[in-house]
Amino acid sequence: MVRVMPSDKGERDFFSFCKRIAKNTTIMMTYTDEGYLPLFDVFYRTSHLERYSNFFVVAADAPTFHVGSMRCVHA
Repeated sequence: MVRVMPSDKGERDFFSFCKRIAKNTTIMMTYTDEGYLPLFDVFYRTSHLERYSNFFVVAADAPTFHVGSMRCVHA
């Protein structure tokens, strides 16, 4: 389950998303599920991953996806 935010050009596919956020052709990604979410939150905050515009998270299950929909971690 991946929600790709559309670009101003209306692109919604995963490849276009990765290409758009890549820095020097590099992206950083991780995935998490509901059980790992509290540890992921600590990892995200202590690693200051908000500084990386080429970092994104894939939700591995529906509950985690909905948490991401309710709060914007990387604005």
